[in-house]
Amino acid sequence: MVTYIASALLHGLSFHLGAVLISLGFITYVEHVLRKRLAVIFNACVHSRKCQPNCSHQNKKKLWVYMINIAFSALALLHLTYLGSVFNSSVDYMEEDEVR
Repeated sequence: MVTYIASALLHGLSFHLGAVLISLGFITYVEHVLRKRLAVIFNACVHSRKCQPNCSHQNKKKLWVYMINIAFSALALLHLTYLGSVFNSSVDYMEEDEVR
C-alpha cells in the first residue's frame, strides 16, 4: 500500500491516478490475503507468487489448482481494465472541452 501511495505522490497527486493506485493497492492486498488463506485451506499452490520446488503443498499440479490461478488472473485483468477506463473517460471529456 505504501508503494502505491508513494507512486501517487510522485505522479503529481492527480485524482484519477491516485484513485487508481489506491484501488490497486487495496485490491492487491485483498487478493494476497485471499490466496494465502486458500493455499492453507486447500493445501495447494495458489499463492500470488509461484511456490518453490520444495514447497510442502500436497496439491500442486491438479486441474482445479490451475483453474483457481486462471480465475485470479482473469479477475486481475478485469480490475485493470475497469481502472484503466477511468483514464479513457477523462480523455473523452477533455477533448469535448477543447472543441468548445
